[in-house]
Amino acid sequence: MAGRRAVLAAGLFAMLATATSAGSYELTRRRRLVPRSRGAALERLPVSVGIWREEPSRGDMVDPVIVDEAFAEALRLYDLEVQRDYVAVAAQRIMLNGVFMRKIAQEAKFHWPEFCYATQGFKVRRLDPVSVPMPAGAVRASRFLALRDDRREIALYLTRIGDEVPAGGRALRMTIFRQSLGASLPDGVLLRVSTLIDVDDAARIERGTDMLARFLAMLVQGAAPATRQMIVGGYV
Repeated sequence: MAGRRAVLAAGLFAMLATATSAGSYELTRRRRLVPRSRGAALERLPVSVGIWREEPSRGDMVDPVIVDEAFAEALRLYDLEVQRDYVAVAAQRIMLNGVFMRKIAQEAKFHWPEFCYATQGFKVRRLDPVSVPMPAGAVRASRFLALRDDRREIALYLTRIGDEVPAGGRALRMTIFRQSLGASLPDGVLLRVSTLIDVDDAARIERGTDMLARFLAMLVQGAAPATRQMIVGGYV
C-alpha cells in the first residue's frame, strides 16, 4: 500500500525534478541547500481540521495502472511524502497527499497531478484556479475534476517554491527559473486535497471546491508556525 501511494505522490510532484546535466549538477553542488530535516514539519499536520478528524487511511486513493520511468525518477528525488484521510460525520471525506523536495533547480520534466490521473485511465477536466484565504493574503490553488467509470474526484492543490505559491504552468516555471538562479536553491512542497462527488454537475463541483478550499484554509491556520511556513511560505 505504501508503495502504491508513494507512486501516486510521484505523479503529483515529478514536475519539480532537478536538472540532470553535468553543468547543472556542479552548480547545484556548490549552492547552499535547505536541510533535509526541514521537511519534517510537513508531517506535523493538525489531527483536527474544523469538523474533520484524521483517521487511518482507507487505502482507496487512485491505484496507478501505469508506472513509467518518470514516476520512478521522482520517487528518488523526493525527501518526504505524507498521506492523510480526514473524515466528518456531516461532510465528505477528504484525502490529502503531499510531498517535499529540499532542492529545486531548473525543471527537467513536468508531470502535473492532472497528468498523473490521466495516465491512470481518468478523463481529466481542468478547472479555473480558486483563491484560498491565508493569514497573510489569499493564494491561488489549481483544481481539476477526474472521471473514471463511476468515480468522480475533484482535487485542489497548492505548490510552494521557496516563499512563493505560483498557480499554473507558466507561473511555476518562471518561479523555479528565477529562484534557482540565486545562491541557495529553494525547497518546495506540493499539497493536494481531494474528495469524491456523487454527480458530475456544476453545482456539486462548486460545493466540492468550496469545501476543499475551506479545509485548506483551516488546515493552514490551525497548523503550528513551522508547518504553516512549510506549506505556504511567505503567506503565513
